[in-house]
Amino acid sequence: MTATPHDALFKAAFEHPEHAAGFLRSILPAPICAAIDWSTIAHEPGSFVAPRLSGHHTDLLFRARLIGHAEHIYFYLLLEHQSTLDPDMPRRMLGYVMHKWERERKRRSAPLPIVLPILICHVPGGWTAPTSMQALFEPPPNAIPGLAKFVPHLTMHVEDLSSRSNVELRSFSLAAFPMLALWLLRDARTPGALFDNFGHWADAFAATLQAPSGAESYLQLLSYVFWVCNREHYDRFRENIQAQLPQAKDTVMKIAEMLIEQGRNEGRNELLEKLLALKFGPLPPTYKARLASATLEQLDLYATRVLTADSLEAVFAG
Repeated sequence: MTATPHDALFKAAFEHPEHAAGFLRSILPAPICAAIDWSTIAHEPGSFVAPRLSGHHTDLLFRARLIGHAEHIYFYLLLEHQSTLDPDMPRRMLGYVMHKWERERKRRSAPLPIVLPILICHVPGGWTAPTSMQALFEPPPNAIPGLAKFVPHLTMHVEDLSSRSNVELRSFSLAAFPMLALWLLRDARTPGALFDNFGHWADAFAATLQAPSGAESYLQLLSYVFWVCNREHYDRFRENIQAQLPQAKDTVMKIAEMLIEQGRNEGRNELLEKLLALKFGPLPPTYKARLASATLEQLDLYATRVLTADSLEAVFAG
């Protein structure tokens, strides 16, 4: 359904402010969390990632009010898609944060807001590359007295999912769906870990199914496994769910599985139309015509949007 399944799952799980707040409160230092009015958190639209890098990185930006201050603080979340480390990531992150400050400066002359750069990593083996700008220079800036103050000091907060145990992920202040999204981002590319840990998460799948929009959330999770795993592992994953969760045989879930399975044999147009109809109802003729005339690149774009868009207009925008 999409060339960027990590992007689709990450945005589906965390573009909702309440999910982002739970995630941030679980990973940031306690003094920072205590200084924020989390009831004011809001999603900021737009991306700072260049189109040529969109296959490697996905970003989300949120703002919240600081207690006792008129200003907001911003949280810039960047998901690293690649299976290899990017040693230049601190410089890239500084560039993304600079883009935000440039927008702010065009809008106003007041002091710049604080932006917390947060990297979410699911690289196999964990993040061992530099996390700060200072680490990119040779000689090290602190090797010469008085030099370090002239070198940018930005440091990323790295949330390394590979280092998180099941118990730690379960301790996050998250609903079942975003919690499962973190688990799948951590394990889905490693089938051994995926199946070894499945039993720990069966109850979370049950909770997801019982939640509002549970069928849609389940479809997003299963779609991710479908696109990241091979056919054998996907089938085994589906069988595990059906064996451990009787409610997995619910009609809505059967529809979701049918749509994903049919994607192996049908054209992208037909599958995408069925997914859109499942989420938004029958497609008006105008949008059917858009699908019929779409290029493969456009179909990939529409498919990426279908899991997170809240309207047909949002899917077909642009």
